[in-house]
Amino acid sequence: MKWGRTLSSEQELGIPALIEAAVLGAVRAAGDETSIVEYRWASRGGVSETVRFKTEGGDYFLKWNSRPESGTFGQEAFQLSLLRETQTVRVPDVVGFAECEGEIPGWMLQRWAGRMNLANRPERVGARLAERLAALHAQTAGSSPGYGYVGRDGDGERVLPTQDWPTFLYEGHLKHSIERAWRENWWTAERNRRVDQLIERLPALLGGVERAPMLLHGDLHSGNIRLSADGEPVLVDPWLFYGDREIEIVATQLSGDFTPEFYATYEALLPLPPGFEVRAEIYRLVWYLGILYVNGGTAEDQSANAIADPILRRYTEI
Repeated sequence: MKWGRTLSSEQELGIPALIEAAVLGAVRAAGDETSIVEYRWASRGGVSETVRFKTEGGDYFLKWNSRPESGTFGQEAFQLSLLRETQTVRVPDVVGFAECEGEIPGWMLQRWAGRMNLANRPERVGARLAERLAALHAQTAGSSPGYGYVGRDGDGERVLPTQDWPTFLYEGHLKHSIERAWRENWWTAERNRRVDQLIERLPALLGGVERAPMLLHGDLHSGNIRLSADGEPVLVDPWLFYGDREIEIVATQLSGDFTPEFYATYEALLPLPPGFEVRAEIYRLVWYLGILYVNGGTAEDQSANAIADPILRRYTEI
């Protein structure tokens, strides 16, 4: 079989030579023996390099990274499989993957999940997505013995720390960004003292609510939702953990992209507990402080801190 290439006339695109044989081998193993007929731009601005390519028999999305964290693509494939097993939300089909080895980049090949643009945003993040998300949350409620991240150990087992929700919220979300901020001297003495108080008060601020750990996508923003050809939202790039669903709903609020129909539909299907709006401020603070860990002291961090400081002052005293 020959793999033909009809490249876009606008840009030179393709599969990196170091992984080309492995990627095309995964395509063939999936039952597609046809030739590549077109490459297209897929997405830009992410952690990995990406390209979309079409064969005569399929449509694929490839991403690769020369320096991914250990096990990155294997973990993603595992997490996508867990979401698929719930039969509540649609996720991309993984065709193949490999981890980084020496100079050879790690890579993951998926079936093309669908488009993401401003025109289809109301369909991507509207009522249908709310129906699927509510089903995911409801089905997985109480299915875990505790709160924690979902991953695999060396034996292929799921790894799930068992602890109460405020403890995991600090250990799993806040601790890294706080320690980095202290280490890099990004925060004032006042903010340090207020954050110390906030940590002590988390159990009280988030208490008084009946909750059960639910499986959460973990990074639910409009950029991680595609729209399939048949109009179904497709969730990509999960960061799975078992947590309180309120933090997932707050994540959707940060950009203002999700439609009013999304929130109305979710509330009708799986109402949020009384007092959610008060707790939502704490969860917004968690997300904004987390930007410090992700972005490393950029201007975006300063904007996030300008939002975070008034929340800190409301819930702490010095």
